[in-house]
Amino acid sequence: MAICITCPVDCSAIIPVCSFTDCNPVTHRGQVTDVLIGKVGHPMVDWTDAAEWTTRISCSDIVSANAIRHWFVTGAYNKPETTQNKLAHGIVKAGDRTFKMTVFIDQMNQANRDLIRALECGGKLLMWFVIGGEVMFGGDEGIEISADGAITAADNTEELMKGEIDITWKSKCSPLTADNIIPNTYQVVAAP
Repeated sequence: MAICITCPVDCSAIIPVCSFTDCNPVTHRGQVTDVLIGKVGHPMVDWTDAAEWTTRISCSDIVSANAIRHWFVTGAYNKPETTQNKLAHGIVKAGDRTFKMTVFIDQMNQANRDLIRALECGGKLLMWFVIGGEVMFGGDEGIEISADGAITAADNTEELMKGEIDITWKSKCSPLTADNIIPNTYQVVAAP
């Protein structure tokens, strides 16, 4: 469960702190580049500690319940769907947010084809993800998700067969973010 901002208990709104600059703006590239998957009940102790990620990331460890799988993907992180509850006196309160993300794996070796088939079993997973190789999402607790996958192929020989994974979760707020410190994440290369 994401740690949410503490909202006012009266009808006032938060005026958040901001930071903008004309000469040196901080920007980040788009595209989900990495998804990290673990077992529910096995959160990170400190998700901003590169050493903890190094000891837990393994695509082959089938013994440790703490193992985290690192998927190299492409995909989009879209605006969540939110219901608006209209209350008395003109008060509008947002309901839970439903997040949906589709990512694609293009390295379709046997292990990754089996990964896609294993997702057909359903169940809950913990997820952290990275956008543009630069910004992590998920916090210490991770994001409890459902995932379903399928292998897809276009009707031509120019495009690659892919693993397509639909990821969904509900939360009252967006996931925590931090600068990416995960070792060996995909780095987006600037266009020439």
